Parts: sequence; C-alpha cells; structure tokens
Amino acid sequence: MSLNVISIEPYELTDVVVSAWSSTECPFFYMHACLFSNLHVSLPFDNFTVGVLRALNVDPTQLHPNTWASIQAFSLICDVFRLSPTPSHFLSYYTSHPTKLALWHSLVGHSGNVLFGSFATSYKNLKEKFPKVFICPEGAKYFFDEVGRSKFPLSWTSKSTEFKEWSPPPLSTKEKEIYSPFDGFPCKLPMRKLVAVYTSPQCWEAFKGTIICLFSVDFGFFSLLG
Repeated sequence: MSLNVISIEPYELTDVVVSAWSSTECPFFYMHACLFSNLHVSLPFDNFTVGVLRALNVDPTQLHPNTWASIQAFSLICDVFRLSPTPSHFLSYYTSHPTKLALWHSLVGHSGNVLFGSFATSYKNLKEKFPKVFICPEGAKYFFDEVGRSKFPLSWTSKSTEFKEWSPPPLSTKEKEIYSPFDGFPCKLPMRKLVAVYTSPQCWEAFKGTIICLFSVDFGFFSLLG
C-alpha cells in the first residue's frame, strides 16, 4: 500500500470517536485496533467491504468486530472458490435489529442457517484503542466517489440499517451452480480457524486443509479451478 493513500495515527484520549471530520480538515475515520491485529483487515477496503458498510449505513467502528470477522471469512471463502463476494449475498445469511442500548451494530445469523460461529466472546481494550486513519489526497478515489461523497460513512450514524431478511438478487442457473459450495457447508463454520488463514504464507494449502478436516467438501470441485 502506497504511503500516499492513507496515514494512520494512534488514538488520542482527547479524540471523540463518534465525531465527524469537518470540511476544513483532512478527512479521516477510526478503526478498532483489533481489526488490524486480530482480523487482518487491510486498507483501503475492497468493493465488497465498502458495500457492506454502505448497505448497513455504519462507519467502521460502529460495526462489531465479530461482524468484521464474518466479512473477512466470507471474503476468503469466495476468493478460494473464485467467486466475487457481494454485500447482498453476505447479508442474506443475517438479520439486523439495532437498538439504542447497543453500542455497536451486530449481525445475527438466521436460526438454523448460521454460516459462521463467533470469532470471540470478548475483545480486550476494544473501547480504548482506535487508530485514526487519515485519507491522503492521492487515496481519495478509494474512499470518495466522483462527486466527493464518501463511499461509506466516515463517522457514527444515528440510523443504521435494520432488516429481518436481506434478499439477494435473483441468480442465474450458472450463478446458482457457482454458489452451490455454500449450500454444502455446515452451520457455524469455525471463524477463528478461517481468519487465521490470512496469516499463513501458504494461504491456499492452509484453507484447503481446513476444508478437508472440517467441512468434508468434495475436492473434485477444487481440481476444476486449477
């Protein structure tokens, strides 16, 4: 990543994480430190991640880390199967009921069709470490559209998206065949083992071994992918 795209600075105690940047400042947003250290989230976000944040109308810190882990795991599975992850297909596995009492926006898997288990039940120092990500002029295209609107919220929103069921767009016969591997996965895939693949230099082999041991997938499908 070019140093001219973003600049990351430590969180200062005087910062207000829910506040927005003004037009006179260099645009910025905050991230949970654990997204880098534990979940291996990279910047700038890809189109899939940007689409999820925009669909839910939340900024990065407003989304609970377990949901971030789900995004990472879903993206990994799609990458291995040569699929293009879309927000609609990802969100179709979840329901969302944000409340005023909740500090963060979380997605809850549909009963009987929970794709991933939780990455962690608690996150140490979650409320204390928020790296501040400044968007450099050269990196604006990754975070803003052609007319200068941010591609996702850069600060906390008061109206995150609530839904009971997110319907993905209709799939063609070929697309249904391509996405068929998801139908063969058991519920509550082991999130921690999936996300750990991001730290492996042999990402493909590590994930392939995880699939063999945990998911009992027919690897005749993988041989077709080359």
